[in-house]
Amino acid sequence: MIFGASPFDLVKTANAVNSANLRFCFDAAHAYNFCVQISESQGMQRLYGVRTLSVPEFFEIVSEDIDLIHISDAKGNIAGLRENEHLPLQTGEINLEELLKTIAKSKINVPIVVETQEEDNDDAKNMVRAREILDTLLTSIMKT
Repeated sequence: MIFGASPFDLVKTANAVNSANLRFCFDAAHAYNFCVQISESQGMQRLYGVRTLSVPEFFEIVSEDIDLIHISDAKGNIAGLRENEHLPLQTGEINLEELLKTIAKSKINVPIVVETQEEDNDDAKNMVRAREILDTLLTSIMKT
């Protein structure tokens, strides 16, 4: 079981510390990892009192305590498998449109960092594609 990676643990810690100086980074791939783990672990389901959790729901739980957002994609059961996280946008299983809608609805005003693997570090094709995807999705979301 994963402890300290749940949104419930993060909020509990923020409330216990009760300091404006303690803020978190929301990482979409790491949130996805927890969501996959909780859906597969009856122990975690009992511990946290939920059977499933989506990445947008994870964000909603911690949104009041974050100062930075990392956006990437992920797929599969990724605990400890780095090759399946921080994937180029829309190549994994995170519902990016729903996550961005949730972020926009929250009215949070923090930096968003695209975190993506590149096949060739001298040619940032995935980063360029990510900016195009984000521009398209955010333009659509802001119109609604």
